Amino acid sequence: MFQEMPRKCCVPECTSNYRGTDYVTVFRFPHEEKQRAKWIRSIPRKDFTYTKDSVVCIKHFSTEFIITEDCVKRPDGSLLCVKRTNPKLSEDAYPSLFPILPSYLSSEPPKKRRTPDDRHAELDLKDQQAFMDWEQNDTIDSFDTLRSGIIARIGHDPDLIVVPADAHVCICILDTSECPKVKVAIKIVNNLKVHGFCDNVRVSGDHFSWILGSDELLDRWSKLDSLVSHFMKGDVESR
Repeated sequence: MFQEMPRKCCVPECTSNYRGTDYVTVFRFPHEEKQRAKWIRSIPRKDFTYTKDSVVCIKHFSTEFIITEDCVKRPDGSLLCVKRTNPKLSEDAYPSLFPILPSYLSSEPPKKRRTPDDRHAELDLKDQQAFMDWEQNDTIDSFDTLRSGIIARIGHDPDLIVVPADAHVCICILDTSECPKVKVAIKIVNNLKVHGFCDNVRVSGDHFSWILGSDELLDRWSKLDSLVSHFMKGDVESR
């Protein structure tokens, strides 16, 4: 079967898609006459004659003109972005970079003034990404994850002792006002269930279910922070 050869870039001295070179993405000239004329003026080629087969390769476009993903707004207002198989150009794109030619022939296009909607969309996207990153880093997905990371998470508080074991981890909160003793203990077993103790007596789960939820599972580091803070305040009673 006949296979069409990749089109060669029409910019002077550019060898994109010539024989023996790797394939480079190319773009056809715009259909809109005014924008097409801007492309022709921008290319430093004397007596250039445009044809329907003329193309310009991706090397000659500023990154702000190249679209590499498509984004749509979900019903809840969040953005769903999918990477494109083939990049495309924005409607206002034009060639302005000519790395092989004298530098004075190249220029970065002026920065676009973004609309308030564009700025809000960008901030929303950054917020979503930041939340997704935080959520991923905050997750305790197994007992091994808890046991290997809990000491670094707790830090070096002189009133806390972390005692890891094969089937559980204990966080002991010390009373150092007189003879040091364990005042409160938080025991996390290997299914990530939490048991609390005050003066060696079991504490009702009602005292911390508002932190862990009804299943009393420690599945987030932020929950651990809140749990330790709650117990260190001493606002717990044995049942």
